[in-house]
Amino acid sequence: MDTGSSSGEIIGHSKTIKTHTKYVQDVKYAPSGDHFASVGSDAKVFLYDGKTGDTLGDVESKKAVTTWTLGSGVNNQQVGNVWTEGDDIVSLSMSGDLNIFDKRTGDKPARVLQGPSKPITAAVQASSSGTFIEGVADGRVLAHSGSEYSYLDGPGHTNLVSGIAVASDGKVFSAGYDDTVREITPDVSGFIIPPHSQSSFSTASQPKSLAVAGDSTVFVTEVNAVEAIRSNQKVYDFQPKFTPSAVAASGSVVAVGGEMVNSRWSNHSGRVLSLAWSADGKHCASGSLDTHVYVWSIAKPMKNIAIKNAAAGSVNAVFWLGETKLGSAGADGCVRTWDITFHA
Repeated sequence: MDTGSSSGEIIGHSKTIKTHTKYVQDVKYAPSGDHFASVGSDAKVFLYDGKTGDTLGDVESKKAVTTWTLGSGVNNQQVGNVWTEGDDIVSLSMSGDLNIFDKRTGDKPARVLQGPSKPITAAVQASSSGTFIEGVADGRVLAHSGSEYSYLDGPGHTNLVSGIAVASDGKVFSAGYDDTVREITPDVSGFIIPPHSQSSFSTASQPKSLAVAGDSTVFVTEVNAVEAIRSNQKVYDFQPKFTPSAVAASGSVVAVGGEMVNSRWSNHSGRVLSLAWSADGKHCASGSLDTHVYVWSIAKPMKNIAIKNAAAGSVNAVFWLGETKLGSAGADGCVRTWDITFHA
């Protein structure tokens, strides 16, 4: 049995193997036993002969040719690895990325699988093709299309993403606990985040949620107020009598949810974290800290559709995917879709 040490050594063969320069996080054998791999905090992956413990490569020069380096920084530290049945190596980065290596080729992973490693705190469908834009608790923004996740290019938020909304022209806006609203622009390859100087707005206080009206005005709920932003400039603000926590817009109609609301729409037992209007403006969906989702009707305000325990921990985002289909995302890092049957 081989084990890694904090000094970068691998112990277990008849010799001590010194390849890593920092802590060895994991050592795993291939199913055949012919090879084993190690990953470490130096952001490197090494491949060895399973019987001798020699690094695979040029024995005379003592240089390993099957070594992968994934960059610098804490996020690229490797914390685990495993062999697949196809004899590939999969390693786990501190960032949550899964790196798939073909041992016949070096230099870089053959494929990288990305996904949210923290709770999803905001989400929206950004295009008719089914692409989702999701924000997570560590400030990063991802695009999800089909079965693949990818991080958006460009500077993201430095703290939790509290809201994401899409405008009628396809632009996407995000708000974060770094007190900024960011613009995400459609690109030929997907979506990109332009530099801060081109597409950001500093809010007066910490934003909790945002929505985009029909004229592309962005409404942001903050600690004690709601700001209206257009072309990265504040055009209006107001202070409701309750503490605002969520906002939704449909055309020229805007709904604001709060932590303490005494009204006909008050079935939640916890703070409202997200609101979303249906395309026809007749229904509004809400997600809450109580883990439930409710769908409310303008025509029948005393009736609602309840989706109990929609996510473990909390429902942080709700969004419509069609006339009768709703999406939700929560603290468990999952996105779920729901078929809605309205009251007759």
